[in-house]
Amino acid sequence: MDDDDFRRGRPSLHKAFGEATAILAGDALLTLAFEILAAPLMTRVHRPDTLLAVISELARAAGARGLIAGQVADIMCEGKTVDARTVDHIVRNKTAALIKASLTCGARLAGGTREQIDILGRFGEDLGIAFQIRDDLLDLEGDAGRLGKAVGKDEQRGKATYPNLLGKEQARSLMQGLVGGAVKSVRVLGDKSEPLALIGEYVGKRVN
Repeated sequence: MDDDDFRRGRPSLHKAFGEATAILAGDALLTLAFEILAAPLMTRVHRPDTLLAVISELARAAGARGLIAGQVADIMCEGKTVDARTVDHIVRNKTAALIKASLTCGARLAGGTREQIDILGRFGEDLGIAFQIRDDLLDLEGDAGRLGKAVGKDEQRGKATYPNLLGKEQARSLMQGLVGGAVKSVRVLGDKSEPLALIGEYVGKRVN
């Protein structure tokens, strides 16, 4: 949707194979997730009510109340003056919703308690917002060679981002606060949370 020529240094799918193929590939991958979760074999490993809850949660995160809602708002707000509430809505939905769902759905399938699921959900949401802020900062100050895609496009298109709304330094401070809070909150779960804490710290420092 941002019409970038490259992703991770390789031609983006719609540039390499055309827009129709790219749309169909996206549809196929999204459908595949539900095909896997609904497969009869899964009921040998997980309770049907757990699977149903996970399918519902993933559908909500990816659908009209999650990723799609955020992406539509992102497109509609290009070139417009927006407030922090609008930017927060965009970021929470187009980026954080699926990152949060990846953690909460995993926790459900692993038999996590309500408290553990809630902790991982908050961690995922905060980390998702921080990830998007870092991505937007890299668009302003990153190196195209290291990123593997063009930079400076968000500013040119008047994207509704935290760096464009607050300025780079305030946005960076917000991101660091979110990362720090997310890492601190997930460590409540003990030693097994350390890989997630390390991922959180990486998100705030990544260069591509």
